[in-house]
Amino acid sequence: MSMTEMSVSFAKEALKNNHNIIIIDPLKEYEEIAKRLEGRLITIDMSKSRSGWINPFTGESSYTEKLKKQADEAIKDKNYGKAYRLLGKLKRLKKQFWE
Repeated sequence: MSMTEMSVSFAKEALKNNHNIIIIDPLKEYEEIAKRLEGRLITIDMSKSRSGWINPFTGESSYTEKLKKQADEAIKDKNYGKAYRLLGKLKRLKKQFWE
């Protein structure tokens, strides 16, 4: 049994038990396994960001942190319309990450 077959077998068992599997794969070594399991591939291009980061366990990123700070500032300035728009954008990004 090859490593790919073992990985697919393990992943199928985990998915039967309603587990999510997130693999950080900068070299795209697991692309074939994801396709065989009908999974999703999410490409995140951080090349244009000097301080870009992402936490795969929460969906947080340097961008979502920036949105939160801007929303906090808008609330402090009592600019609730701006805060509402920023928080809505943040919610959509997180929802997109987890779907």
